[in-house]
Amino acid sequence: MINDNKLIDYAREKIPNEYNSSLNKNNNVQCASFINNTQDELRIMKAHKNNIKLTGLKVEGLDELIIALENFDEETVLVINIRTKLFSFKIYSDKNNAPLGVIILKLKKKTDEDIRFGRDVLGITTPPPDIEND
Repeated sequence: MINDNKLIDYAREKIPNEYNSSLNKNNNVQCASFINNTQDELRIMKAHKNNIKLTGLKVEGLDELIIALENFDEETVLVINIRTKLFSFKIYSDKNNAPLGVIILKLKKKTDEDIRFGRDVLGITTPPPDIEND
């Protein structure tokens, strides 16, 4: 099990510098790392892409990640998910920690439609976090 500090240090190396300040303890950083099926992650990222067409959200790095996952020939992909009050970062790599891509999403308060899409299309069963509007 990798501790949160190591995940955050790794993330600081992979995300653009302008986001590093959001990875401090004052921002209630939550971390998770897991191994997932590459095709499942690709399906989820394509669903996110369809969702952003509807919502107008910007997800930095999404198109590049989809291309990388489409060309990735391993069955599983390593994912580090880091969430702060304002951003969600997902860092993808192969089993040797070679980076495949990073996506960055500026979080917003979820609408009922967002919650339905998450449940019905993405399979999200947990309630959304409480995000303050800017």
